[in-house]
Amino acid sequence: MSSPAPLGPKPKKVVVVGLDNAGKSKLLRQVWNDLGATLPRTISPSETSSTSLAEAAGIVFVVDATDDHPRWAEAKRELHGMLAAFPPGELPPIVILGTKIDRPYAVEEAVLIHQLGLAELVGGRPITMFMCSVDWKFGYKEAFKWLSENL
Repeated sequence: MSSPAPLGPKPKKVVVVGLDNAGKSKLLRQVWNDLGATLPRTISPSETSSTSLAEAAGIVFVVDATDDHPRWAEAKRELHGMLAAFPPGELPPIVILGTKIDRPYAVEEAVLIHQLGLAELVGGRPITMFMCSVDWKFGYKEAFKWLSENL
């Protein structure tokens, strides 16, 4: 006798990474509260193992849009290093979330794209950026919708 087929699609793993204080926990707390689920632990890109990234169907990279230039350089190094770990053609869809746009001194999307060197990364890869504010409940829902449509 065979087992019944599972109902619905198989769950897919999405890894959420970013520098400390980028807003990962607050973002996930809001998303998980909306879903009524328990919040998983957040980690920095350097804590992410190559195994967990290799198993990811999608990646969300969170960066503080109010950070100063040294933090953006660090975020750029982490992002580019993380992406370099993937063999050509095996990169999962990636959403870059520029957070805290409700705060004073938050930069525009074009500035963050330039600071993170995204133009040199995209080139046919499944990467996009959304600017968001968890406090205003703006932007992150669209980002997760894009990611789910591209998994």
